[in-house]
Amino acid sequence: MAQESVTLPRLRDIGRSEHARRHDNSLRGAAHVIAAATVGSVLDWYDFGIFAFFSNAISHNFFAQDGRNTGLFLTFLIFGCGFTARPIGGLIIGRIGDRISRRTALIVSIIVMGGGTLGLAVLPGRSTIGEAAPFLLLIARLMQGLAAGGEWGGAATFIVEAAPLGKRGLYGGIHEVSAILGPVLALGVASMVASIYSAEAINSWAWRLPFLIGALLIPVGFYCRLRIMETPVPHADVAEEVRMVHDVTGPFFRAFSLVAPIFAVFYTLFYFPTLTQTYLGLSARASLWANTAACIGMMSVILPAAVLSDRVGRRPMTICAYILIALATPVLFWEIAHTTSVAGVTIIELLYALAAGLLAGPFPATLCELFPARSRLTGIALAYNVAGALFGGFTPLILTATINYFHTVTVACAVSVFSVILGLAVMLKAKETAFTSLP
Repeated sequence: MAQESVTLPRLRDIGRSEHARRHDNSLRGAAHVIAAATVGSVLDWYDFGIFAFFSNAISHNFFAQDGRNTGLFLTFLIFGCGFTARPIGGLIIGRIGDRISRRTALIVSIIVMGGGTLGLAVLPGRSTIGEAAPFLLLIARLMQGLAAGGEWGGAATFIVEAAPLGKRGLYGGIHEVSAILGPVLALGVASMVASIYSAEAINSWAWRLPFLIGALLIPVGFYCRLRIMETPVPHADVAEEVRMVHDVTGPFFRAFSLVAPIFAVFYTLFYFPTLTQTYLGLSARASLWANTAACIGMMSVILPAAVLSDRVGRRPMTICAYILIALATPVLFWEIAHTTSVAGVTIIELLYALAAGLLAGPFPATLCELFPARSRLTGIALAYNVAGALFGGFTPLILTATINYFHTVTVACAVSVFSVILGLAVMLKAKETAFTSLP
């Protein structure tokens, strides 16, 4: 009896130790998956954010100044051209992910993205090499666009597929937080640069510092992705390839309609620093810090919205977010056009960002649940990047052009509202996907 009383506790201890070991391995595996998936998304959105926030300085370095904001217009045109490359990059990297492995696709995207980031940091300006400077700027942006075309879809696919049952929304939300973390870091770095250096120094050379800082993420991302396991895809015959085309084209419009509002809302938010500086006369420091606070607020909403979508479904969360944004956008645009105080601008941007966070939370999981595994990365990449090219990259350009021409924010506001109504119409007819297995 004495021996039994000693043996049973030992067995229980061994059982607890084994359970703890498996739990620890599970946590490490989850952390590894999350790190590999998110680091590239952080860099992707960081780069695009820095370009948008320092658009004035970039226009001064690469275009002649004529006093009519032509240089700023051309800068945003190149910014938008980066988005036109995204569908091509999404198709190429998406096919790599669906035909070879998710890991290979993620490695390719981080390498090409790194080249574009370093290029932007070291490109000589117009005063050094003349008219070749804008051309090289365009090449660097196209490289970033090609890489970004496969980055979001590849990372979202990888992390949602790795999610435990009932936690696809949570894992997708973590990925979306990383996407917002990129511009938040960009805002923080941009704000520090604006606080430390004078406007003359920023326009001359200090605008390059944030791109150099972003380049530090490249080796980190490359290392994380080298360590993840391969996910090989069997070779497909002709009939299988035909079925894959059908898999992509079938849910494409619904996926496109879900992505378009995300881009329109996000890039309207990222445009606010330029709007408040150029048209309201706020300083660069005040504009950037106000936008930083708004993006932090958006990040705080994404994960709760994602977790809630695992419990109540994707449709209720997304529909409520669409309605809120559609009602709030006209009011917020009118207010920001008539507010010159830093506190007022910050509050308005924060309200807009909170509504955007409710929409962003369930978004990655919802998108992944539309496509079957054999074509998921390709389908997501195409829908995400075609919508991004139309509603994302050119949003700052459209806003600048409409405000300059009509001298009002009314038309600019309509861009965001139209995309949200499009998404709402599609989601109202959609089926719930949160409680079924991935196709």
